[in-house]
Amino acid sequence: MGRLVCSMSVSLDGFVETPSRSLDWVQVDEELHSFFNEEARAMSAFLYGRRLYESMAAYWPTAETDPSALEAARASIPWASIPS
Repeated sequence: MGRLVCSMSVSLDGFVETPSRSLDWVQVDEELHSFFNEEARAMSAFLYGRRLYESMAAYWPTAETDPSALEAARASIPWASIPS
């Protein structure tokens, strides 16, 4: 039987989202994105809520061609190739 792993960005004091439901407080740089990529490569599937899935599904098919994306984001195709 496989393991279920829960992973999310949370500040040390438990902050997850802003009062307006934004996640823009998380500063994802090359190092952090590379860490997320390594975690993702070990997974066989992802389970998302509807809102996150819709955001991911809209972005990842075009991530490789996004000139404003971090290099690590363009290289993070694990999300595109693993069942969601």
